[in-house]
Amino acid sequence: MRKNFKRTWRSIPTVFLIGGLITSSLVINPWNVQHVTAATSTEKKQVLQETTDVISITNGDFENPQFSATYKVFDQASVPGWNTTASDGRIELQRNVQGITAISGKQYAELNADEVASLYQDIPTTPGLNVRWQVYHRGRKGTDTASVTFGAPGGAMVEQTRMTDGNSQWGLHTGVYTIPEGQTVTRFQFDSISSAGGDGVGNLLDNIQFATQSILDVEGSFSTADMKVRNTTNYQLQVANVGGMTAVNNTFTVKIPPELSYSPGTLSSSDTSITNEQYNATTGELTFAISGLKKDASAMIQIPLKGIEITDTAAPITSVTYNDENFDTDVYNANAADSSITILDNHIPVITGELETMIQPDASFDPMSTIQATDVEDGDITTNVNVAGSVDTSKSGTYELTYDVTDSDGNTASFRRIVTVAEKPVIRATTKVAIQKGDSFDPLAGVKATDKEDGDLTSQLMIDGSVDTSQLGDYELTYTVTDSDGNTTTLIRTITVQDNPVFEFNEAPEDLVFETTEITSGEVDIPRQNPDWKLQIKDTRNNGEKWQVTGTVNGPFVDVNNPSNKKLYDALIYTKDGVETRIMDNQAFVIGEGTSNSDDITTIQYAADEGIHMKINPTGVKADSHYQTSITWTLSDAP
Repeated sequence: MRKNFKRTWRSIPTVFLIGGLITSSLVINPWNVQHVTAATSTEKKQVLQETTDVISITNGDFENPQFSATYKVFDQASVPGWNTTASDGRIELQRNVQGITAISGKQYAELNADEVASLYQDIPTTPGLNVRWQVYHRGRKGTDTASVTFGAPGGAMVEQTRMTDGNSQWGLHTGVYTIPEGQTVTRFQFDSISSAGGDGVGNLLDNIQFATQSILDVEGSFSTADMKVRNTTNYQLQVANVGGMTAVNNTFTVKIPPELSYSPGTLSSSDTSITNEQYNATTGELTFAISGLKKDASAMIQIPLKGIEITDTAAPITSVTYNDENFDTDVYNANAADSSITILDNHIPVITGELETMIQPDASFDPMSTIQATDVEDGDITTNVNVAGSVDTSKSGTYELTYDVTDSDGNTASFRRIVTVAEKPVIRATTKVAIQKGDSFDPLAGVKATDKEDGDLTSQLMIDGSVDTSQLGDYELTYTVTDSDGNTTTLIRTITVQDNPVFEFNEAPEDLVFETTEITSGEVDIPRQNPDWKLQIKDTRNNGEKWQVTGTVNGPFVDVNNPSNKKLYDALIYTKDGVETRIMDNQAFVIGEGTSNSDDITTIQYAADEGIHMKINPTGVKADSHYQTSITWTLSDAP
């Protein structure tokens, strides 16, 4: 049913550089140390580490006893290792006097405590051994001088060096002393020669060493006796300095066997700092350095290693190079006592099941049906399976489920399953139909049944109910169809027999007037003069059919007084939900839609800033003129 209305409405116009990089380094020593040696050699040589009798001085950095004041004088019996020739038998220790900080730890000694005196230690020694010694010396008030002398207690003392240093920096003095034949006890002594501050002030001493070489004892062990392929264990290197001197420049080389692999950057230790790590995956060679180790100090280095190949025995080979602190001419080379590990097979778990599963609509579905997970070492681990995804059996379609399981060794297996919920047949028809009393009615007219697998099933439709077109009223028909999989679909239709239904415009105003507008040089938006302008549709069919109202602008706006003046083409705008659409002349546009239902009257109305309004550039229009065009409104069932 179609009804047209033609209405006339009036409008009053209204440089990047690539090359070599030159760098320079400035190393600042916080103690401003100058280095003086009793014997000098620039030649470096590698020597095998030797195990000898250990000779070592006691409390060489004067860290015992501890105190908190800037200085304190102790009886010599309270200072471990040290004795003095001072008449009062007292030794003065200092910390941060006049801003002077220790070279090692926090404390240092003053040789001239109250008078000119000597500090010394008597140390058990083995004749023939080479002993390296060092001392840091500094003036207090100015330039101070002291000597280093060695000899047997009570015998002749031999001066090794004379130390002269100012008070602006610590001076480092080193040397090598061979224990003479028959000298089983050696006195290591410091004598005050002169002091800028007088007899009772001056000649500061710190970080004194008199010892045989440092000796590093290195032992490697695995944290487990065996491991499995793809698992990781720690190779632990225990290193201890069992010699006399402090070991520095401690550089380790670990040759990792091909059955094991290392991930760079995973070295760790809670005892020392690790630096200069390098790893060659091709050769399996790992190198790194650790901080200096004093006498009797130790450190544990953890090297995580992953098993990559089955073998009865896999053993790293570890070596270390180092030298004594402040004596870098002799570079010691030591081999570690390395252990081995057995690498066992490590099977990945397996998940089995149906890769593709078809189920019927609304059927019960257990995602673990047909799924089983097994592992060679762990056995049946189906209960450990995790399932990601879900299946809605009420909705046809394809669903993906992902299964994963992890065994006791950390190996993970995954499984992907596609579950398809079959489609029910579909019945397509208008559920509400209105017919005239006395008309003929075909219950299959406009009805079609289809199935994705079976195709057209319209001929197999079963209809329950009937329609008497001679009697007014509502009649219910039930349509049922079943596909070859046994899936059934039902559709209920209501057929209304009525007398003379109405489908027409109930209200369609004659005029749609726009506000008077000032002529400008740019585009202007002109609202409706009556913002409540509306259309009304009356529909008593109640048949569920959709309908629409369209309008067609019958040409441009024309000056009524002088039709030859400038015409306004495509001058209307239709706005809905904030979206503007320009209405083209002589082309139909949809202004409203609805559905035939129990509501007899439907109103098409828009807010003041939506619906139809003008949007034009008024340049060239004539002032005080009256422009108008017409629109044809059409009411019809939706296509």
